[in-house]
Amino acid sequence: MRTLIAASFAGALLAPAAAASQEAGRQRIDTTFSFDKNGVVDLGLVSGDIVVTGWSRPEVAIRASIELGYFDYAASPSRIEINARSRFNRMGRQRIVISVPTGAEVSASTVSGNVTMTGTGGRVQASTVSGDFTVNDVSGTLRFKSVSGDLTAEGIGGDLRFKTVSGNLHARGALTGLDFESVSGDMAFSGSLSSDGTFAVHTHSGDARITLPANIAASLDLSTFSGNINSAFPLTLQPGDAGGRRRRDIRTTINDGGARITLSTFSGDITIEKGAPRPTRED
Repeated sequence: MRTLIAASFAGALLAPAAAASQEAGRQRIDTTFSFDKNGVVDLGLVSGDIVVTGWSRPEVAIRASIELGYFDYAASPSRIEINARSRFNRMGRQRIVISVPTGAEVSASTVSGNVTMTGTGGRVQASTVSGDFTVNDVSGTLRFKSVSGDLTAEGIGGDLRFKTVSGNLHARGALTGLDFESVSGDMAFSGSLSSDGTFAVHTHSGDARITLPANIAASLDLSTFSGNINSAFPLTLQPGDAGGRRRRDIRTTINDGGARITLSTFSGDITIEKGAPRPTRED
């Protein structure tokens, strides 16, 4: 393990020792040490970016810096906590870049910074106020919250939840479930759902657009008050469905039903597009 100890190191340091330094009001953490593949990582900044990468090594590498303020930092072989703190009510830029074992649980929060995650496979919780999320090749239990930040996800798998006021969701992958809640944010998803999965979208004025495999089996529950519903799949009104000038409610199935899909909006449009067939076991 590489170690550099500085006198002005804030926070409780459990084990192992961290490499830290401070110069001209700037504190840095630069260290690599062994870490449990199922360990927990908790990161918190105010106006900085957080970058998390999963790798196959049984260790963690941390590169972090903060201007004017300091880090509350604690580390052990199974848990890491790094949180930015102000000094005399002053805090400059912050940034955390960390590589973790693929299965580690990661929690990341920032007010106005962005959060980027690549290649993690454990539980993820992330929140921002105005920062954006960028997620690539991440699978597991995925939980995101923002006020106005967007979530862009590619190659994701598992169960995804995103709650936001005005943020947008753009996601592509294979999910076991999805829950998107927004007031004015739009959502677009392309990919597949497990046959027993639940896919729910609720937005007031945002649009909902999903692209599903041509051979997907699904049960659809579509609802809008003043928006339009457009589908590349045939939609058949069931008894009791409303198709008037105002509210439209449609319940139907595709290929005899399967994954449960609910799309609900007040004034936004709902669009369901047909993608390439999903490979089957016979293929």
